[in-house]
Amino acid sequence: MNWRVYATQTSDVVLKLFREDQELLADAAGAVLAMHQDTHLGFGIDMHRTDDAVWNAAMDKMQPNRMGKFPDRVMIVMKMLPDIDNAWLDFIQNERPADISDSRWQALSLMARFRSNAARTWLMTIMSKQDTDTGGEMRMSVETIWMALATVPRAVAVERAAEYVGTFYDGVKNEGINPKAWPQIE
Repeated sequence: MNWRVYATQTSDVVLKLFREDQELLADAAGAVLAMHQDTHLGFGIDMHRTDDAVWNAAMDKMQPNRMGKFPDRVMIVMKMLPDIDNAWLDFIQNERPADISDSRWQALSLMARFRSNAARTWLMTIMSKQDTDTGGEMRMSVETIWMALATVPRAVAVERAAEYVGTFYDGVKNEGINPKAWPQIE
């Protein structure tokens, strides 16, 4: 995989929304927040703090997880994120089922695109914090994405996240969104 192309494509989508459609940017932010919440609930991972070794070690001691230590859980999620991205991209590529209207299919496809982009955003965010060549290549794109997402007010991101919550991992269904979990906003 060419990570530079992956990062550029992802940031280009978010920047286009930032420039052209704040309402759709809010939907994209909602998907990113919902994925963060689902990952926290399902795996005990605050994806925005994966590089904070002290905090993560403390969390392992205070809240042991059946899935193992924090670094192991991060690796599990990092392996799942490209699959989530690809599953939603595959959904978009499918033909519209006959029993779904064109307008409904467009809405479902757009939501699938935002779910795909959420998986990409979090994978890139985690990878950009690693001291590797790939992480370095992604940092600029990740900063660009988060600067655009930061323009979405927390209350709006929380409201929009309700449409996406529980759609990323099997068996993980959040009942509500924690507004304080929206990283680097406000």
